[in-house]
This record gives sequence, C-alpha cells and structure tokens, in this order.
Amino acid sequence: VGDAQITDVGWLAADDDGDGVKNGDEIASGTNPFVGGSVVKITNITADATTVSITFPAVKGKQYDVQGSPNLTNFANLFPPVFLNATSTSSQTLSAPKGTNLFFRVLVQDHDADNDGASDWAETVAGYDPESALDGGGAVLSSVLTTSDVVTVTVTKPNAIQPLAGLAPVETGSITLSRGGPLKFHSIVVPLQKSGSAIAGTDYDALPDSVTFPVGVGEVVLPIIPKTNSARRTNVTAIVKALSGAGYSLGAKTSGSVVINPAGIANGTGLTANYQNTASLTYTSQTTIFNSSVEMTRIDATVDFSTAVNGWGAVGGPVGMSPASTTGAFSVRWTGQILPRFSETYSIDFRSDDGAKVWVNGVLLIDRWFTQGATDCVNTINLQAGTLYDIQIDYFNSATGSAEAKLYWWSASQVKQIIPQARLFPAPSQVSKTTAITSSLDAIGYAGTPFNFSVTSPNIGGTGTTYALAASSGALPPGLSLNSATGTISGTPSLAGIYNLAIDATNVAAAAVMGSSIVNVTIYPAGEVSREILTANGPNVSDIVIPAPSVNPVHDSIATIEDDTEYGTNTAERLRGYLVPPKTGNYYFWIAANNAAELWISNDSEYVNRVKRASLIASSGKKIWNAYPTQQTGWLSLVAGEKYYFEVLHNTGADAVDDYVAVGWCQDDIGTIP
Repeated sequence: VGDAQITDVGWLAADDDGDGVKNGDEIASGTNPFVGGSVVKITNITADATTVSITFPAVKGKQYDVQGSPNLTNFANLFPPVFLNATSTSSQTLSAPKGTNLFFRVLVQDHDADNDGASDWAETVAGYDPESALDGGGAVLSSVLTTSDVVTVTVTKPNAIQPLAGLAPVETGSITLSRGGPLKFHSIVVPLQKSGSAIAGTDYDALPDSVTFPVGVGEVVLPIIPKTNSARRTNVTAIVKALSGAGYSLGAKTSGSVVINPAGIANGTGLTANYQNTASLTYTSQTTIFNSSVEMTRIDATVDFSTAVNGWGAVGGPVGMSPASTTGAFSVRWTGQILPRFSETYSIDFRSDDGAKVWVNGVLLIDRWFTQGATDCVNTINLQAGTLYDIQIDYFNSATGSAEAKLYWWSASQVKQIIPQARLFPAPSQVSKTTAITSSLDAIGYAGTPFNFSVTSPNIGGTGTTYALAASSGALPPGLSLNSATGTISGTPSLAGIYNLAIDATNVAAAAVMGSSIVNVTIYPAGEVSREILTANGPNVSDIVIPAPSVNPVHDSIATIEDDTEYGTNTAERLRGYLVPPKTGNYYFWIAANNAAELWISNDSEYVNRVKRASLIASSGKKIWNAYPTQQTGWLSLVAGEKYYFEVLHNTGADAVDDYVAVGWCQDDIGTIP
C-alpha cells in the first residue's frame, strides 16, 4: 500500500483515526491510518553528562534517519540511516555524544534492497523476501496495486427459520459482500438485485437497494431476518445479486441465496379412511384392489385399531358399517400425508392382523398382503422435518379371527409411538399439495469427471414436479445441465469452483412454484497431483533422496495418482496432494507399482499427520491390486468435502523398461471388502 499511487487527495489529507497524523503520512510511514496511536514518533530522550539517547518505534522494511536542528529549519542526519530488515526488532534506541542543544525528528523513507521496484516494507507485509528479486515480489505487488476493488458475494449463514407468531427469530441467515484488492481508500456503492421465491416484507425483512463500503471497510454483511408467515408451508429462497457500478469490478461469484424454512404447519386432523365390507387376498394393483363400493368414508385421527378399541367391534367390521354379508371380512384404505418433526431416518412400523401394504412418499415400505396374526413389519425412510409426505395404507381383515392395525414411527430423536393426530393430515387435492426440496443441499464433483446429482421433492408420483434454476441464481458449473422433469444435474464439469444454486420445485397441477432450496455444488480441480522427480542411492524407498536437487529440479503436476512415465535406473518420484471424498463413509486404498513404493495418508489436511498406509517392496503388476497383502490400506473413515493429505513415494529401481505407479480407492460402508 505504501507503494500505491493514491489519488484521493481529500482522503490523504484527512485523519481517520484522530491521532494527529494525516492518512497520507501514515501510509508513507507504514503505520495504520485507521488505528489511533499507530504512528512513528520519538517516545523517549535521555541524556547524561556525555551522551544523548533517542528511542522511537519502527516498522520492518522502512529506513529511518534521526535528524537534529538548532533552529527547527536546518535539519541534518545525526546517525547513519537505520534500516530494519525482516529480522530486526521494532523499537530502536540510538545514542550519540552530547553536544549543543538540538531539536530532534525522525524521517521515514522506503528502501528497496533487491531493486525489484517494490519497497522492502511492502514485500515484507505481503510475505515476499525483500532481499531477493528472484521471488517475483516486485512484479506481483506492482500488478496488485494497479488492480481495482473486486466485489464478490458469499453466503455466510445459508439457513433461516421463520418464528412463530409473537416470537423473535432464533435462526437468521446472512449474505456477505466483500471487496478484494489492496485499495480501500475510497467509498463505493454496490446496487443490489433481490429475487427468489421468498417474499420480501412477508417471509423476511426487506433488504436495501444497495450497500455502501466506507473507506477502509472490506466487507458488508446483509442479515436475512425471517418473519412470521403462518401461510408458508415449504422452504423458499431469498437471493441477492451484486450489480455493476463505479469504482469496482465484479468477481466470479455475484449472487448468494439463503433458504427460509417455515416455522411449522398447523396440527393435523388425521387420515382419510375409506372402508368397504369385503376383502381380497389377491392384490392386483392399487386401483383395482378395492373392488366394491366404499361403504364408509371418515377421518381417522390415528391408525391405532384393534377388535376392542377405537371403534372396531367384533368380527363383522368396524362400528358404523353394516355387517358383512356373509364373511365378516373388510378392507380399509387410509390416504393423506405425514409431517415428521426431525430431518433423519425414520423407522415405519405397521402392526397388522391380517395383511397390509404401506407407501410413504411413493415408496412401498411394507408389503405383507396375506393372512397372519398380529405382526410388526418395519422399514426405514429418510424424511425432512416440516415437509408433508404422501402416505397410503391398504389393509384387509379376513373372515375369521380378530382385527388389528397400528401405525408407529420412531427415529434417533423420536421415541417409538403411534403416529399422533397432530402429524397426520387428510388427503389434499393435487393443486393444494406442497412441493419442498428434500434432497441433500451439498454435492461434490471433479473437473473432467462425469457428475450426477438428483434434486428431489416429496410426492413426485402424485403431484408431478418440475425443476428449474431460480431467476438470479448462480449459474450451473460449465458442462452441467439440469433436467427439468427429473431434477437430475449431470454432465462433465469443466471448471473448478463453488457454485451456489437456487432451485425451484414447481407443482405441475398448481402451475406454481411451491418450494425452493439451495444446492451448493463444489467442483474440485483435476491435475492437482504434484510430481517431483528425485534421485535414489539404491532400489528401496528408504534410498530416495529428499529434497530434490536444488539445481534444475523437475517439479510439475499430473491429473491423477497414476504415472506410467519411463525413468532411468534408480530414479524416484514423490506424488503429493489432497484427497477430497465425494461421500462420507469408509474407504479402502490400494497402491500398485513396479519395484518399491509407499502410500501415506493423513487423517486431515496436515502433512505432519501423514501415516504410512500401504507399501510394496517388489513389483505388483500394472494396476494389479492384490499381488501382496501390504498393497491395501486398512479401513479409513472420511468425510465428504474434507481435504486429506496424501503422499506417494516410488523408487523405480533398476527397471528402466516398464515404470508405473497408481493408487486406487473404493468406498465401502459396511467393511465387507476382504
């Protein structure tokens, strides 16, 4: 910053921190114009009979001249210039023989030890070597200092929950606008475009039409504060996009989206129940199994019936129906929706005497259409809190014995219970059905590698749903497309990056957007495996010489952890980088190589935590993974999206004909791989 050509004369003459030193003077001296007291000044003068000592604070990378004058006009240097290099201490005390009475001052100047066009102070602050022109610090800083502010948008809190009436919100979202670049010595105003399926002023507090970055400020946070909206039944999105303006340029990410979730839905009243006084052991289809007219339709508060309770009498059918003509058999079809409290895996248990079929969200979970005594049948399904899912239960009771039908659920956070009335809703019309996004909100892929991710919503079979990027949403990664009918994002991404996508789900019957959410797609770059060519003093991995020779080292990158290059005798290589799992789970790794090789993997991104996981002391054969037991790692539990450092050491040995090394992996949740 000290090297920048600042043209805002008014700002240079101001004193933003009020410490008595102008902003421009502070920049020249390397102190902070926004922090009071951060100035260069003489802090102490002591004298004895023969010596005067002067103490002042100093900044590394600057040159200081202590000067004296008998009359405040003609100043002369009293000591040789003091230059603080990178290892100097900051406080300086200079002593000289005591002479005539003098006024003292400290003159601060820039210094350029390596003559690369950037001051030593600027290179020190930026992390370059001020005494070496070979590191390119001068060229980099010259380029940076001529770059204007770049405004980008990031989502800092991606979710908000609407409060219940009369209560303050407990979870708010936020979108942050940042300006990069080194020059923040002027104010800029960034106009905003606001969109999304959420309604400003109804679903959340309205946002301003623009944001202002004051001098010295690098980021502005926009809080997304949800409001009570009892009519809201699905997740919706608030989207903010930065627009072009004066004094800055736009970065790669110009929009951000926050999901606003409803506070809750009013308590349910039960499921729609259709009763008929016949039953069939032959189940042909959902449309033909009820082959007689429905005799009674009602709302059942819960599905918790037996011969003795809840309106089911003895053999002959539930109370309210006429007795079955001859057999006493009857059937029931319950339809409607269930509303889970938690976003997790639920166990659905239907206890029946006799048979039943149970569908949740169009998935047949229980299929026991035969006569039996009271029996529990359980299956699991992933459900999202606050989302209504279709449920259908077909049940029959035969001519003999008792009757029983009980619908339970439980999850990690929900004890086993009969699904209560508050969580059961009668069958809605197609038009009134909600359509929320229920798929995972994060997806991971790799540039140049085929990608496939499905956006899902509940009740697809009954409602009919289409999917589309919301207006003003961030764009899909280049190379990917969204299938509007299936919700599948697929293709081969060509550009690495993090993509914040707002996706709307539309109820076809209602012809309206019913829900939306954010999918964060992270595409990791290909070709990020670092390769170093090393020397070896023998055929073993322990013979590899690290580091590489300082003269003309070979250091490049390759696309995958695989190298078939032919090298000379006893040439070695080191491959390094980061593994980023696409899915949380348990992984095995294998290494194959000619001669000797080792695979090291850390349990995090740190190099120092690497552990040798697999090795070879003899050739395995190209991509032959099972030649030796030592080729395979143990079971590693990895988290999707996290970075894990890896390192491969390979010594080609005396084999100069067919050199190769490769690493493979496989995800295995239950540890069945031998």
